[in-house]
Formats: sequence, structure tokens, C-alpha cells
Amino acid sequence: MAKHAKRIVGFIGTVLGALGMTLCLAVIVGAWWINGPLTDGLLTIFPPIEAALAFGDTTAERFGTFVGDAQTQLNETANAKPVATALADEIEQAAVYVNVASGLASSAEETLSGVANAVQPGAPSNVATQASNRLSTTMDSASETLNSAEMLAQDVRDGRTEKVDQLNNQLDLLEANAAEVQTAISQTSDDVAEIKLKLPRWVNLGSLIVTLIFLWFGFAQYLLMHSGWRWVRQPEVV
Repeated sequence: MAKHAKRIVGFIGTVLGALGMTLCLAVIVGAWWINGPLTDGLLTIFPPIEAALAFGDTTAERFGTFVGDAQTQLNETANAKPVATALADEIEQAAVYVNVASGLASSAEETLSGVANAVQPGAPSNVATQASNRLSTTMDSASETLNSAEMLAQDVRDGRTEKVDQLNNQLDLLEANAAEVQTAISQTSDDVAEIKLKLPRWVNLGSLIVTLIFLWFGFAQYLLMHSGWRWVRQPEVV
């Protein structure tokens, strides 16, 4: 009776070990089979982010040039109203972009942090967060200056010519803000490019970690199957 019990236990151990080894093999194969499609899928999040950054860089450069031209016209033109009117309209459009860009920066940070943290927790998500914070801080500063400049431009447009000097000062700040935004966008673009470059490596590393874990687990299943098979073949040996 005891021999039959050992055979049954050995048979169960053999079956469980074989199933465990099969499962481990399937997981390892799956980890590497999905590696390519997963990497390709993750890389699809970058083109929209890169396009938004490129658009922001172009917009900041164009706005900085416009501000410089407006400042020159304010200083050289006796009637500042038309210049102030055009400036107020341009600032209103720029303010809309800044608000959209701030939202994109937050959304991009969440996306990049989620992806980076999923494939390799720690430093990558910190890079994404720092990039977003840098861009958001610069955008917030530009937004405040835009609001002040817009109000001053409206005052000049309404005939308050004594505000021209204050508007000139704000335009100086806006030029500096535009340059800061371009710098922040450039640094953020570099960070995004770095994450994009390293992403395949992180996915490969994740697959390698999964492989090592399940190789160890599979070896344990092999020992179970081997021991169970010995009980089936030689039940008298404990």
C-alpha cells in the first residue's frame, strides 16, 4: 500500500514538474517573442511628443523674432497703437499655445514616466519628470510675462502712451522668456531622445530578467520532476 502511495505521489510530482517546466519555457519564449512588438509599440509614443516639441521650438523662435520687431517699431513709430494692437493679438495666440504646451508637457511626463518606470524603475522616470518640470516651470514663467505684456499692450492700444516704456520692459522679458523656452525645449528634446534610444535596451533587460527568474524556477521544477520520476521507478527508495 505504501509503495502504491509513493508511486501516486511520485507521478503527481512528475506531472507537476513537467507542467512547471513547460510553463517556464513558454514564459521565456513569450518574453522574447513579445520583445520586438513591445518595443515597437512603446516607440510609437515618441513621434507626437517630438512633433509637439518641434512645434514649440518653432513657435518660440517666431514669437521671439516678432517681439523684437515689435519693440523696434514701438521705439521708431510715433503712433504705437497699431503696433500694440498687433502685439496684443499675437500675445493672445501665444498664450493659447503656452497653455496647450503646458498640458502636453504634463501628459508627456506621465506617459514617459509610466513607460520608463514599467520597463526600468527609477532613473528613467526621474529623467522624464525633471524634463517635464523644467519645461513646465519655463512655460509658467512665460505665461505670467505674456499676461502682463498683453495688459500693457491693451493699455497702449487704448491710448495710454505712458505705458510704452513698461511695455518695452515686458518685451525684453518676453524675448528672454522665448529664449528660455527654446533652451528648455532643446534640453527636453535631448532627454526624450535619450529615453527613446535606451528604451529597446531596457525592454531587452526586462526580458533577460524574466528569463533568469524562470530559468531558476524551471530548474526547481526539473528537480521536482526528477525526484517524482525516481519515486515512480523506484518507489522503495525514499
